[in-house]
Amino acid sequence: MKKSAMRLAFSASFLSFAAAIAAPAMAQDAATADEGESVADKEIVVTGSLIQRPNATSVSPIVSIGAETIKETGKTNLVDALNQLPGFTVGGNEATGGQGTGARATINLHGLGTNRNLVLLDGRRLPVSDIRGNVDINILPDAIIGGIDAITGGASAIYGSDAMSGVVNFKTVRSLDGMVADAQVGISEKGDAFKFKASLAFGTNFADDRGRVIAAFSYAKQDPLNGSQRSFFFDKTPSSFIGTGTFIPSATNAPDGAVLTALFNSYGVAGTRSPLASNLGFNNDGTLFTQTGALNYRGPNGVNGYAIVGGNVRMPVGQQIDYINGLNRKTAFLKADYELSPDITMYGQFMFVDLTTTTHSGGSLTQFPTLTTIPVTNPFIPADLRTILASRPNPTAPFAWNARYVGIPYKGWDENYEIQQYMAGLKGNIAEGWSFDGFVSYDQSVHNSVMHFATLKSRVQTLLNAADGGRSICAGGFNPFGDSNARSLSAACVSYLTKDAISIERLSQTQAQLQINGKLFDLGAGPVQLAVVGGYRKNTYEFTPDADTTANSGFAHWR
Repeated sequence: MKKSAMRLAFSASFLSFAAAIAAPAMAQDAATADEGESVADKEIVVTGSLIQRPNATSVSPIVSIGAETIKETGKTNLVDALNQLPGFTVGGNEATGGQGTGARATINLHGLGTNRNLVLLDGRRLPVSDIRGNVDINILPDAIIGGIDAITGGASAIYGSDAMSGVVNFKTVRSLDGMVADAQVGISEKGDAFKFKASLAFGTNFADDRGRVIAAFSYAKQDPLNGSQRSFFFDKTPSSFIGTGTFIPSATNAPDGAVLTALFNSYGVAGTRSPLASNLGFNNDGTLFTQTGALNYRGPNGVNGYAIVGGNVRMPVGQQIDYINGLNRKTAFLKADYELSPDITMYGQFMFVDLTTTTHSGGSLTQFPTLTTIPVTNPFIPADLRTILASRPNPTAPFAWNARYVGIPYKGWDENYEIQQYMAGLKGNIAEGWSFDGFVSYDQSVHNSVMHFATLKSRVQTLLNAADGGRSICAGGFNPFGDSNARSLSAACVSYLTKDAISIERLSQTQAQLQINGKLFDLGAGPVQLAVVGGYRKNTYEFTPDADTTANSGFAHWR
């Protein structure tokens, strides 16, 4: 499938400045000059408007962060440093766990969503990382970041609908004469969750300072951390899908309540049982238990992934997820500019990122669009379950079941992102008080994803339907009744039931923009300025899924 979109934008802005505060400032400067002291140059930060000289006030709050401030946060990535500031909330970072999330680091202003803000590098759009328009700021090499400007209020009137919650502009260092190296190493107090990040940047000026070039390279490595390595993740997200498997009673073909009651009385569980009150689970000894209420449950509690939560048998998925993803990232960045004449400067930029990440989300579920069923001819059905099945109005009908495939290794993703961006432009002066800046750029993101141990519904159903329980298809067959049986799945059956599902995602973005700034006339208190911007943008998207992951394949859905 392929999608593309184009946008052509044109905007103009006016701004007048009051000069009432200029007099005391000029007087103070004059006094300083009389004392023979030089007046230090001060940088003017431009973030809130297309006008090149905003005043000390702005219609939206503006936050500016210097490179030293970023380092002082002690964070090893940019998004975590930003999340220390008011208005920024956690959207995603390289520790975002599970489900093939790709360890993307995204910005979320005011909790309105990671694709509701505009993310720029030196005022120009960064490559998008997914079809939703999110930008992964992991692609930025830290060594070339000279500061960050953020409009933390809505800025869609100036920048378009992308900036509904605000704008974040990462600024690269303007020039560098020499070399800068930086490295960080981190490890948890338990001796795991190792992190390493290093960067190298160097630059020089040439042609009598008419030209400047900066190159930067960075490398980052991060070890994964699974929820099973921390006890406080044990009871997180207590799922009702459990490794012992459960029988799902049908309202149209329910077991006889008296038979069910008599069976549980024989277990020493007094009271009347309703056949539709709970799914029935399978103990390792062949007896049954109620998942709701945990009546006659004889399995583990607090170990091996099981827990009694609120009196019900659950298998918390918190232990099965990688809360810190394994990550390996390499980036290269190059930018240069050259003064063709005193009024014209040519500039260009190149970026390359190679990011590989690994995520896990635990045992697969039988969460198919339609649940798999087990025929009453299956040889592995426990005797007590056969008694219950025989009491149904239609005793020979197949029955629905669900479970976690605890006998199959954790479902995991190996994902690789390869991102390239090319940009070239011209900027300069048109006439006194008038300037222009125009550029064209192209970027491409290729996302290759391999999901390991993807469970195929069609093959699950084939083993369940086999008269011998699948023994003739793979060694031992598939016995889903009870945790010990489910965990005894042979390597041959694991290989038969699963595959590596491969999908490819491609995104590209083409941009062109021309901005003209100038002074129209003077009102006495200050000039009226004009900013005119014309822009073009085309985005394309193409997704090639694995044949076994399409809607009609019966592929196991995941959470």
